[in-house]
Amino acid sequence: MDEVARNEGARTGSPSIGLRLFVLVFGGLLLAAATAPLFRPLGEDSFPFSTYPMFSAELPRIVSVTHAVGVDAEGRRTPLDPLVASGNREVLQTQAILERAVGSGRALAQCEEIVRRVLDDSDLASVRTVEIATDTYDVVAYFEADSREPLERRLHMRCEVPR
Repeated sequence: MDEVARNEGARTGSPSIGLRLFVLVFGGLLLAAATAPLFRPLGEDSFPFSTYPMFSAELPRIVSVTHAVGVDAEGRRTPLDPLVASGNREVLQTQAILERAVGSGRALAQCEEIVRRVLDDSDLASVRTVEIATDTYDVVAYFEADSREPLERRLHMRCEVPR
């Protein structure tokens, strides 16, 4: 009779003790993994449970940016597109390329490359000079006060655009 009762239980779909135990243990492990980031020190980041510190960490208000700038005949400065400044579309890679050129003594060569790209771009016909500079900004004032002037400017290289 016990044999018949066991077979009846299997046919009605009630899970075995082994399956119940597996589901309970597996569910507990998933719960522990999902809540583990709550018990880590603040600022610690780990795959696959990221706290996204690049978005949640406090950032400095004063920031320095090395970039290439086009200057027209009236002296107005306009930051050059990354593709013109470095031959690369990525903004951060362009900044790294310019910083590396400045740090390694290749600022003149980089400036001359930029001049060639400026000459090839009809939209930049007004550019008379190319500058590679590191400008320091108060990022809050930059966006709130409608003031785009840097707090500090360090000119690394200036190249004339032959027109």
